[in-house]
Amino acid sequence: MKITKAKLKQIIKEELNNLSEVEYDEHGPMYAQPVEDERTPDKAVVLVQGYAGLRIDQIRRRLQEMHAEIAADEGLGTLSYYLRNGVMNAFAKTLHAHNALSAPEQRQLPDPEEEKHSIDTQAIGE
Repeated sequence: MKITKAKLKQIIKEELNNLSEVEYDEHGPMYAQPVEDERTPDKAVVLVQGYAGLRIDQIRRRLQEMHAEIAADEGLGTLSYYLRNGVMNAFAKTLHAHNALSAPEQRQLPDPEEEKHSIDTQAIGE
């Protein structure tokens, strides 16, 4: 697997940013803890067991990049590599624990026609 110089610079930059985003107390780094039935915000820094602290959106993006690399590899070398080192599994377990396996829901904008109708109905009722 080859990494371009630009990709390596991007990875290093992200890792340095990640270090500055983690809050610390007297015992060390503070990571967001999973809460049952609640989705952890995408910007929260969480601990990926055996790996490092990352934001939820970073984990999701890295999984997508791995998926693209696997799909581009005509052999099974890339898939084998990711399965052997366990990073994909650790990322998936972390997202599952934080109820963040699915992409964040997009906020739906209200339909202007429905808003107009509800305003007209309210005006008529007065």
